[in-house]
Amino acid sequence: MNAVPLPASQFALTVNTLSCLMSMTSPNFDSNGRRSYEGFQVLSISNVSSQNDVLGIQQANILQQLYSSNKLFNFLGEDPNRNGPTDVMICPEQANNVKNLLSTFGIPFTVQSENYQQNIVSHENENNLILAESGGNMNWIAYQRFATIQSWMDSMASKYPKIVTLETYGSSSEKRPMRVIKISATGNDGSKPIVWLDGGIHAREWISVATVTYMANEIINRAVSGDRNDLINKVDWYIVPNMNPDGYEYTFTNDRLWRKTRSKAVNSTCYGVDPNRNWDFKWGGKGTSNDSCEITYRGPRPASEPEVASSQKYILSIKNRIKLFLTFHSYSQLLLLPWSYDNVLIPDKSDLEKVAKQGAQALEAVNGTKYIVGPTPQILYSAAGTSNDWVKGVANIKFAYTYELRDTGKDRFLLPPNQIIPSGKETFVGVTAMVQGVMDWFKIN
Repeated sequence: MNAVPLPASQFALTVNTLSCLMSMTSPNFDSNGRRSYEGFQVLSISNVSSQNDVLGIQQANILQQLYSSNKLFNFLGEDPNRNGPTDVMICPEQANNVKNLLSTFGIPFTVQSENYQQNIVSHENENNLILAESGGNMNWIAYQRFATIQSWMDSMASKYPKIVTLETYGSSSEKRPMRVIKISATGNDGSKPIVWLDGGIHAREWISVATVTYMANEIINRAVSGDRNDLINKVDWYIVPNMNPDGYEYTFTNDRLWRKTRSKAVNSTCYGVDPNRNWDFKWGGKGTSNDSCEITYRGPRPASEPEVASSQKYILSIKNRIKLFLTFHSYSQLLLLPWSYDNVLIPDKSDLEKVAKQGAQALEAVNGTKYIVGPTPQILYSAAGTSNDWVKGVANIKFAYTYELRDTGKDRFLLPPNQIIPSGKETFVGVTAMVQGVMDWFKIN
C-alpha cells in the first residue's frame, strides 16, 4: 500500500520543529575527552530524483527540504548524492522522527548503523592493534599518523637523495609543515613535466592519505630501478600526502569524523574551515555554507586558510610544468571532472573525459573496482571553491581531476586497513594510465 504524503507545507513546518540536542556543533564526549557518536544512527536514503512522475518530483522536493534544514544530519557524503543513495547520520533524539517522516512520504531508506560509535570504536581498535604490532614503522597495513608519514618522507630523501627531495612550502594553522615529496629519475632538473598528487584535504578521509603514500612509495621503487623506458621515469612526481595535517591529526586524537581544518573562527565557538570550499575560484557558491559551525563552511574569505593559501602560491610557481593534477578524496568510487561549482559545461570536456575513462578502465582491470566518470554536479553534487576547479580555472592546468576512492557506502570513512593495499595497487594503475593519456595528448615522448 502506497504511503499518502503530508502536504509539503505541513512537511516544512514539521522539519522546522526538529532539531538535535546532541548536535554536531555541541557534541557529547567520552571519558577520554573524545567526540562520541553514541546513539547516532546512519541511514542510506534512496535517490528518488530519477522518478519523473508527480510522486517522484514531490519526494525529491521533500528530500531537498530535509537536507536543507541544517538541523538533523551529518552528511557522510556531504550533500544529496545524484549518483546513488545519500548517507546521513542522525542524532539520537530525532532518529525515529526522521525515519517516520521518510516512511510517511514513501521515501525508501535503510538503517546502516543503529549506533555509529560502535563502528568507530571497532575501526580504531583494529587500526591501533596493527600499529602497535608493526612497531611504529611506516607500512600500508594500517593508517599512519602524521609524524610517521613525515619521518618516512625524510628517510626516503636521505636514502635516495638523487631521486627524492623534499620541500616545505608553508605551514598549517597549528604550524605543522606543508611538505611536498618530489620524485625524479633525473634529479628534478626542470626538464620534465610534473604530475601532481595530493591527499587528505578532508581530514576524515584516511584512505586518501594511505593511497597517495602507497603510490609515492611505488613510484620511488620504480625510479630507483633505473628503467628509463618506464613511464614513471618520464615525468617528475610532486606529491603532498596530507593537505590538511591539523585536521588529520585531530581525527586520531579527538574526533574520527572531523573534516575541516583547525583554525579558530572569529566570533564563534566553532573551529575549522572546509579546505575544499576555500580555494579562490567561484568561492562562496553552491555546496558551501557561511555558518562557521557547518562542515562545508567556506571560510571568511577565499584562501583564508594557510594550508590553502600556501598551496595556491606553490602550485602557481610551477603551473607551467604541471600537466596532470589529481586530488584524492573518499568515498564513492568516482573520477570527477571540472567544473564542480555548478552544472556548467567545460569546453574541453571530451579531452578530460577520454583520459579519465582510460584511468577508470585500467583501475577496474586490477580488482574489478568500478569507477564512474563525469562532471561533479552531474554525478555527485555542486561544490564551489574546490581545488580542482581552482587548478583548472586559475592555474590553467588542463587536466585536473578529483578521485573519490573506495568504497561506495558500506564502510565509508571507516574503510578497514586491509583495503589500503588493494586501493593503492588499483589506483596506481589508474593513475599511470592517465599519465600516459596526458602525455599522448601533449605529444610528450
